[in-house]
Amino acid sequence: MYIKNTDIAKSVLLVAVPYLLLGAIFGKLFRESGGEVLGASLMATFTFAGTSQFVALRNLDLNVFALFIIIFVINIRHVAYILDCKKEIGSSGFASMYLCLSMTDENYSLLKIYKQRKIIPTKKQLCAMFFSTHCFWVSGCCFGSFAFVNLSLKGGEFILTSLFVIIVTNSILEFKWK
Repeated sequence: MYIKNTDIAKSVLLVAVPYLLLGAIFGKLFRESGGEVLGASLMATFTFAGTSQFVALRNLDLNVFALFIIIFVINIRHVAYILDCKKEIGSSGFASMYLCLSMTDENYSLLKIYKQRKIIPTKKQLCAMFFSTHCFWVSGCCFGSFAFVNLSLKGGEFILTSLFVIIVTNSILEFKWK
């Protein structure tokens, strides 16, 4: 069964709110550490790895090799995600490369829900979904890095955890026990 674009949009909105909020928190911390809006937007655009961005921000005093090793260890799970979704992602072309580079825990979770429901998004739909979540992350980081934004960081560490719990709960409730 193929998926409608409206269903893709609903899935993206599930991820959008936490990405905007957590991105804004990152942007604020980036600004407080002396960064500018352009730096936050560039880091969000080209890194697009929330945990790694926070780790890099808090460990700028480490040498580049040590920081690389830490970030590599944090993100090694993405290799497993990509291998698991190799059929949907494909193996050649710019779209496949972008899908690999923009795979996040949340995008992977949504993709697994589609697979569980035997729904097949097209590569174009996957690119649209991954690009949209990427844009929400970058937007949140940029917004948070503006000097006039005064965000409270209290409770912010639970944003993605709560999203994960919602996705897992939904997946478990929809799982058909055989």
